[in-house]
Amino acid sequence: MELKALNDRFRLLIGRTPQEVEKAVLPTILWINTNHPSFEEVRHRGFMIVVGWWDWSIKVGLFY
Repeated sequence: MELKALNDRFRLLIGRTPQEVEKAVLPTILWINTNHPSFEEVRHRGFMIVVGWWDWSIKVGLFY
């Protein structure tokens, strides 16, 4: 299942991406600051919380 956008402010993505090289061997919770300068042209004010294990992940984002 993959749901990309519920509206302009809230995002929910659930899925499996075996082609990704960055995998969490242990169950992991990540905080991503989407306004960080390293995102360059795709910067958004807000954040994403990612819960992942190997190539499975649940991503929840709030943008403002």
